[in-house]
Amino acid sequence: MCYTTHMEIADRYWLAGLLEGEGCFQWSRCGEKTWPRIALAMGDKDVVIRAALLLGGRGKVRTFHSYGRNPVHRFVVSGKRAVEVMTELLSIMGERRQSKIKELLGG
Repeated sequence: MCYTTHMEIADRYWLAGLLEGEGCFQWSRCGEKTWPRIALAMGDKDVVIRAALLLGGRGKVRTFHSYGRNPVHRFVVSGKRAVEVMTELLSIMGERRQSKIKELLGG
């Protein structure tokens, strides 16, 4: 997936608003290793695809189906790119998300 290292201001605010409501800032773990990650999951595939393009990274949008429910589309970015995005969005996120991002960034 291609991305630029700097988002336009409108994209930055759009992504921040989306992640406030639908995103998750957390640790990703594999054995002893941990690293920050951003996950987004929702029913609107076009919105997840747009966010994935802004978030970048190596992942792809995955679709999950549950019996009797609408599909959920999910994208995850982790490691260095997640840290870059968290740093770029930090100042425009709400207090709760800022606190979590600071925890993940070690500050």
